Amino acid sequence: MIPFGIFYKYGLSLPVNVYGELIVVAVFGELSRWALVAEHFLFSGVLAVPFFVAARRFPRRTLVATGLLYGAMIWVVINSLALPLIFSRSTPWELGWNSIWPSLSVHLVYGIALGVLSRRNRGQDGIR
Repeated sequence: MIPFGIFYKYGLSLPVNVYGELIVVAVFGELSRWALVAEHFLFSGVLAVPFFVAARRFPRRTLVATGLLYGAMIWVVINSLALPLIFSRSTPWELGWNSIWPSLSVHLVYGIALGVLSRRNRGQDGIR
């Protein structure tokens, strides 16, 4: 996610990681790059657990697609509904396409990565 986010934010000047920054400022009182990195690793790890637990129930061949769907679901539930509500901000749909696609795409990449990791680990177990 991070390389895509960095490119979108600094290369294309698109609004990415808005809520990560708001969370860091709310917790620490100021914006810190290290806190942003830590925040993303923390949330990415926590959000990966339900996927990995549920992934055991899905066929190995569907895990990448399932991860893609999971990434989209995270974006819809957390980034486009819960966080705008918590921070009293407009939803991505109200802000337009340039507020939707960068954030959605990095969450899709996250979901694909979860699916690939889950699929790879499943192959090592010998479980299909």
